[in-house]
Amino acid sequence: MAMMNMNIKQTEMEQNTGLCLYLSSEQTKALGLDKLPEVGAEVPIKAIAKVKRTMVEDDGEGKEHYLTLEIMQMEVGKFSGGMKEAGSLLYGASDSDA
Repeated sequence: MAMMNMNIKQTEMEQNTGLCLYLSSEQTKALGLDKLPEVGAEVPIKAIAKVKRTMVEDDGEGKEHYLTLEIMQMEVGKFSGGMKEAGSLLYGASDSDA
């Protein structure tokens, strides 16, 4: 699956807002983030999430799909395999990986 831009404008009145994660002090320690990155820095993340809720609404103009995910495992920072490795973790190895 391709990397997608999550910085999506919801309405004309709202600012562009990406998908945000808040990590507590305990969570940053568990991730080995002894030194926090600078505000505005971009860091790669890799995560495994559990689907907690799905919803489809039809407002008469089309269907809107909603999804709630619970992050179960996460890694922040550099990782060796990049997005190909992350895809294998999420979706299993493809035939071309074998």
